[in-house]
Amino acid sequence: MSSYVCKKPISLGRNSYACGDIIPEGEILPERVLMLTKSGHITGIDSGLLDVVAEAITPLEPYGAKKDEIRIPVPITTENGTQVLLVGTETIAEAIRVMQLSVKEAEKEIAEIKDESTLIILNACDSRKGIKIVTEERATQLQPAEDKESETDQEDETSAGQMKMEDLEESAGDA
Repeated sequence: MSSYVCKKPISLGRNSYACGDIIPEGEILPERVLMLTKSGHITGIDSGLLDVVAEAITPLEPYGAKKDEIRIPVPITTENGTQVLLVGTETIAEAIRVMQLSVKEAEKEIAEIKDESTLIILNACDSRKGIKIVTEERATQLQPAEDKESETDQEDETSAGQMKMEDLEESAGDA
């Protein structure tokens, strides 16, 4: 046994280790190994096994996450109850950055935001009236682009449906 796994938080010299951390060989004084093992702070692991495990483990990514992006569930209280919004760390950081600005500066920044999740977080978490108004206005500006696409799809479906009805009426009239 040359390396150890930390089972309880521990500080060794200037380094701190949390549960599950690998403590490299030579970090623990040989005379302290037995005491730390009996107290449940560490457990020994074979270095060959450590290499095999390190190669076999692949971190799982949440569905829809970009590489190296963590998705965090953020509960948002609305008139309809609490809804959970899954957002990336960049979205949360952007919302916090804007919340620290004055209302005038924040209004300029919000006008440039293209992520609806950031606007939702700002509207829910920032209690300043000016911010709430600007985030709602910006959300409505972003919405028409999405609505136009869905309206076009609906119009195509409706016109196709109307054509079918007209064809049916004509064929019924011919018969």
